Amino acid sequence: MDNSTRWTWERAPEPSDIFWENLGVTPFGRICYGMFSYILTVLTIIGCAALIFAIKAFQKDEKSKQESGQDDDLDTVEKGKKAALSAVASIVVVVVNSLLVFVIRRFSLAERHETTTKMNVSVAIKLTIARFINSSAILVYVNKDVNLWFNNGNLVYEATLLMLIMAFQQPI
Repeated sequence: MDNSTRWTWERAPEPSDIFWENLGVTPFGRICYGMFSYILTVLTIIGCAALIFAIKAFQKDEKSKQESGQDDDLDTVEKGKKAALSAVASIVVVVVNSLLVFVIRRFSLAERHETTTKMNVSVAIKLTIARFINSSAILVYVNKDVNLWFNNGNLVYEATLLMLIMAFQQPI
């Protein structure tokens, strides 16, 4: 038998799962709405990355000012400043993660999916990718120097603080 004459079926969704008002939207229209949603998500992540880069640049500037002033180890106040700046970076990531939840959910509705299930799958995939990039990849990229990961106020401190804050943040 020729494969070109084979038919495929898929089970119809439940009537309560269908967005009836979205059935007239063309596939091209859905693609355009989806791309708009992805662009807003990427812009939000870029904004977060810019904030974290600025915080790290400020940290490096403070460290270079301190090192030029004296040759001995960082005193307690300077260590506290560095830890506070790292805490700010972690808080920025948590705030942007919350913003991502709002942005992705809001604009996934505008994608005009045919069913609630397809919309929820779209939200889940986008949130997983966006939160991974925002919570992990940006922090690792900003703290590129592997030798400094375990120093006070660097990657390990930021990641630990981020996990603690996210553990107590309300679930998605």
